[in-house]
Amino acid sequence: FWGIRELDNPNGGSAAFHKLIFETLDISNLENAVLSFDYYSHEFNSTDKIRYSVKYDDNTTWTDEVELSNIDSWTTVSVNVPAGSPYIRLKLEARQDGGDEWAGFDNIKLIGDTQASTTWNGTAWSNGTPDLTTKAIINEEYAETEPNFQACACEVTGTGILTVGAGKTLNIGNDIVNNGIMTIEHEGSVVQYNPLATNTGTGTYTTKKTTTDYHEYDYTYFSSPSSTAVIADAFAASNQNYIWTMTTGNMDTFADDGDDWALASGVMTPGIGYAVLGSAAVIPFDDTDFSYPNTDNISFDGPFNNGDKTVNLVTDSYQLTAPEDDPDDFPNLNLIGNPYPSAIDIHAFQSANDAVVGTTFHFWTHNDEIQAGGVGSWAYNFQNDDYATYNILTGGVAANTATFVPDQYVPSCQGFLAEALIAGSATFTNAMRVTGNNDHFLSPMSVTEDDADKLWLNLIGENEDFRQILVGFFDEALDTYDGYESQRMANGDNTDFYSIITDDSRHFAIQGLHTFNRDKVVSLGLEIVQAGEYTISIDHMEGVFNEGQEIYIYDNLTGAIHDLATGDYVFTTEIGEIEDRLEIRFKSTVGIDEDTLSFVGVYPNPSDTVFNITWRGNENAQIQVVDLAGKVIVSQREISNPNKTYELDMTSYTDGVYFVKLQVEGKQIVKKLILN
Repeated sequence: FWGIRELDNPNGGSAAFHKLIFETLDISNLENAVLSFDYYSHEFNSTDKIRYSVKYDDNTTWTDEVELSNIDSWTTVSVNVPAGSPYIRLKLEARQDGGDEWAGFDNIKLIGDTQASTTWNGTAWSNGTPDLTTKAIINEEYAETEPNFQACACEVTGTGILTVGAGKTLNIGNDIVNNGIMTIEHEGSVVQYNPLATNTGTGTYTTKKTTTDYHEYDYTYFSSPSSTAVIADAFAASNQNYIWTMTTGNMDTFADDGDDWALASGVMTPGIGYAVLGSAAVIPFDDTDFSYPNTDNISFDGPFNNGDKTVNLVTDSYQLTAPEDDPDDFPNLNLIGNPYPSAIDIHAFQSANDAVVGTTFHFWTHNDEIQAGGVGSWAYNFQNDDYATYNILTGGVAANTATFVPDQYVPSCQGFLAEALIAGSATFTNAMRVTGNNDHFLSPMSVTEDDADKLWLNLIGENEDFRQILVGFFDEALDTYDGYESQRMANGDNTDFYSIITDDSRHFAIQGLHTFNRDKVVSLGLEIVQAGEYTISIDHMEGVFNEGQEIYIYDNLTGAIHDLATGDYVFTTEIGEIEDRLEIRFKSTVGIDEDTLSFVGVYPNPSDTVFNITWRGNENAQIQVVDLAGKVIVSQREISNPNKTYELDMTSYTDGVYFVKLQVEGKQIVKKLILN
């Protein structure tokens, strides 16, 4: 209590301020602090004053005095101490020129939540390993080889060095104050829980990321974990004329009109994706040799992003003007990215923004070098089959090699394509951040399983062309399009392997169907650009397929029914789009016994002109002849004469392999014909 009455200036002259100055307090271990006091003033006139001043440093300069009103009753003054304040000082002042005036200050107190702390001295913690109730103070070097730790808050002093190593995670509940050096190495993570927490200080913040191996002239999709990272600094080794953001309003997939991308510069925007040319690229373009392998080590400088980060998603105009023979199969793609120095859960991101963001995401893998010609409008073009695809309801498939299969976790600094359902905004939040799972920046990862019934199949072609599809079965899914499906990125005339939904022209890399049963049939499509031998194999499987469920490839052209459990299915095909040849089935019964098969005969075979096809059954049989691509060259003919023989003249046809199909009471028998 400090009471004041009839104050006189001991030095003579007009009344002066009398002061009560409190000792400076270190409040670095105090949270949610509030300074308060009560005051009372009686009959103060215009020359009488009482006031106070609060400072949050440890020097002796006083400014910003606050005058108090003359109130003839006890009144409480409360001051909320700014979060992260290291010190607090209080000064009370009164000036009174005599008479009956009087005043008083009482109940002067500082209240807050005590925060225990522990300090790292280079070898050990002073007060035990920190946890989410303890502030961690880094006073010396905490090396990348040291173990993970978590803390309520973190302070790196001017002599401190904190390095989060690869595979390590720093979990912080609230603020980070860095007055030293703080570095997150490639595949390291910092996760903060409080979305209002701040990352401040006079020190340096750095997040490092290393690309996977790339060919000369390859691009990588990045995003920034800092709101102050500068493109020219982060990608100083790359040519600044080849760093881009997507102008989604003009996106037209592989048939680029030259207006899909805009040159990027300046400060990187959190949540936006950037396509960055690798530093190995020689400009001007030199096609004599594309060097491989190359890697870039990128550093993003600036305080780590924390809290909500919102991006605007737009719909494109190309779908409205696309010609009928070149429709926009992939409208409204936006290049965005993980804005945090930790992995995020893409499921949580889509769920929180499901009115704006679709269920499918695409990840650029830069597996292949740029190609002369190819699909696209330029002399040299990249191919869309370098995109790996992920559907949050069904799962992920690889791009044109099996090295990277995306899952629900997107690592730090990763850019990706998201589909906008409507024009609007999408927000990344701390609730989407995860501990760990930050070790697959477009690199191989282990496959995780869930309880669903899923099957991944690979197609490998003549030139080692690779395509992968995923078929999954879910209680909530329909057998029609319902969001469990994802198209493969359209790529013009390249080899493709996809599943088919009836009356839907799209090519699906991922398809979700209703609950599994053995009667299900999945139709498969092929887009073949080079005739030859192709192989279908099981990549991996989950659920009922890991419990012995049979998986068969049914070849409607050859009549083959192949059990994939016994090995890969190898077949030969011609060029073309083929959608009525292959099916996945889950039981082997086809309704034809061995005796029935023996009723069919073909002679001579091989033949150079005429084949005689015989049928010894009692029923009439219908025959049809097709080539390797499934094209019908002889329409339905009936074997109904007494001898049950049909003479097939192939004189006008090119030498090669053909198939004759006999339909008998809803059953089909296929025989191979060799014309030479």
